[in-house]
Amino acid sequence: MHPPVCSRTAARFPILRKGYVPEDGISDGPVYSGHPAGTMDTGFSNKLTLKEYAGQLADIAAMGFKNVWLLPIFHHTGDNVYEPIDQGKIDVRYGGEEEAAYFIEKAHELGLRVLFDMVPHGPRPVYPFAKQHDDWVSKDRSGNNQIEWECVSFDYNNPEYYEYTVDLTAYYAEKLGLDGSRIDCSMGGLSNWQPVEGFRPSSSGFAGGINIVRATREGFIKAGVNPILLPENFHPNPAFAKYSDMFYDMPLYRTIHNLNYSDITETEFVQKLEQWLEAEHKTSVRGQVKLRFLGNHDTVTWTFDAARPQSVYGTDKAKALWSILSLIDGVPYIYQGDEDPASYNLHGENLRQFFTDLLAARKAYLPAEYGISYIYTDTPIFAFTRFSEDNSDSRLVLVNLSSSANSYDINEENPNVLYKDGSYRMDGTAIILEPYTTLIIRN
Repeated sequence: MHPPVCSRTAARFPILRKGYVPEDGISDGPVYSGHPAGTMDTGFSNKLTLKEYAGQLADIAAMGFKNVWLLPIFHHTGDNVYEPIDQGKIDVRYGGEEEAAYFIEKAHELGLRVLFDMVPHGPRPVYPFAKQHDDWVSKDRSGNNQIEWECVSFDYNNPEYYEYTVDLTAYYAEKLGLDGSRIDCSMGGLSNWQPVEGFRPSSSGFAGGINIVRATREGFIKAGVNPILLPENFHPNPAFAKYSDMFYDMPLYRTIHNLNYSDITETEFVQKLEQWLEAEHKTSVRGQVKLRFLGNHDTVTWTFDAARPQSVYGTDKAKALWSILSLIDGVPYIYQGDEDPASYNLHGENLRQFFTDLLAARKAYLPAEYGISYIYTDTPIFAFTRFSEDNSDSRLVLVNLSSSANSYDINEENPNVLYKDGSYRMDGTAIILEPYTTLIIRN
């Protein structure tokens, strides 16, 4: 047990108003991603149609999620859902457009939004869509098609492809009632050494990434839908911000991953994580909303940990980290199966009630517009405050990221604890948190 300490508070971050972000952007709810056929790390073995999968929407809504991101459901090779043969066709294996419309309708009845996962890089070169649109494909210096992920690399700057993206997005929004999109590989494609007039080869990267997000947004607006867009963009460049509702915060995931494999103490882990978050906040585009996650379809399958958070950290520490990611500023996200691994033949505890309680506490006590201030405790307790614009209301959040009990001096003997996951006790004005305990306290 650590003795009470005199904590040093980091810079107090004010309420962030919309800056270089969509004027009517939507960023007000936790995200759940899944697929009717199950999870990527179990080989999509469930084989449900969208109508059948819609039966799980009530459980997703009950946990407190607001947005459902469907991994790609387009006609694909059968090997990889991220290799669509044609994004203009909902795969019959999932029930086609009729069941997609049914799924979205049922989601709307439960107050959920639905995001399709668009895959703009193009299909494998052998398929008709790639051959029919060869002029959209980026070329190398010798004039050959650029290939990435075994698929052609479309040039997102190509005007015809841009218009195709606008029209396809508008179609799904109008015909099916789609609310938004996650956009795969939205950082841009490979260099096109035969670009359309007015573009240089390197533009197919940075400028192309911006254009594919902008075209997607344009399509929704054309259909009269104010969308929620979640581009897979690992670099928080301000140029993307005005077309993106949420920033895909892979840098934070990478930071936690790297810290986990570093030879540091529990206290150093907490200090370095708080320092990183403070730096991220100070250097972010004003008003930018981050998607916070401890794993996604990629990281549980083939990259970084290639495993589920419960397997990597153990259940108790994973819950503590999920608590941090849900209670700091931004939007929490989990991948299908994190809530109940056993339902997908995975290892780990059923955490449905944990996520239900956590997201309910987030909604009740930590409004999204509240500012944040990190506190350096010199212990393994991760501490921060969330506060209203006029400072009339604030919450102290404490998360013990340790397998041992640790204490924090809150300068009062009877704190108003609004939420707890785990156990604590008081010793005078010091609050002692048992291992991996999370508390929200009214300041």
